[in-house]
Amino acid sequence: MEIDKVMALEKTAVNAAIHWAKTDMGYATMVKAVNDYMNAETADWSFRDDLDAVRHHRKTLALQIDIDAFFSVSKDQEERLRDELMKIAEDYGHEQG
Repeated sequence: MEIDKVMALEKTAVNAAIHWAKTDMGYATMVKAVNDYMNAETADWSFRDDLDAVRHHRKTLALQIDIDAFFSVSKDQEERLRDELMKIAEDYGHEQG
């Protein structure tokens, strides 16, 4: 995938995360945006189908989204957002089977 498209998906994921953290609305939109970004970053692929590697990559991307949103939300909102992003990152295995 082209870098511009990946960057656009990242921006969409960050904006959706900020919106959810501030308003408590748009959770499904945030989950879809985050998963779309992670998929574009090939976080859902690993050598030898190593699910632990996939989860670690997804957690790294989730933390990047959290860092990008950091100055746009309050401390409490950021903590809740980080926890939710980690849940999304860890949920990969459930989608597979």
